[in-house]
Amino acid sequence: MYNKADMIMNSSMSLEQKINKIEEFINGTREDVKIYGTSPNEVSEYIEKVLQGERLEIDCNGWQWDYWITYKIDDKLYMLSGSGYYGNMQFSKSEE
Repeated sequence: MYNKADMIMNSSMSLEQKINKIEEFINGTREDVKIYGTSPNEVSEYIEKVLQGERLEIDCNGWQWDYWITYKIDDKLYMLSGSGYYGNMQFSKSEE
């Protein structure tokens, strides 16, 4: 079943270690992944190039630069969302 504990990835983890947690999520062993210390661009490049994810939509707002990026990977929808101001992001299943 899912590991209900949030996997909080901090800046002491390598990008490869962070990406492995995203793959664990996609494979169904984690419910969601919280990410710190990595730019949305780095994660997006990995999703698009390695996982062959198709970016469907990007939305952002206001001074905090909250963002929501929807991807399609293997006919399933996922969302990378977070706050540029606070420097956090989360990768999760999308309801849309």
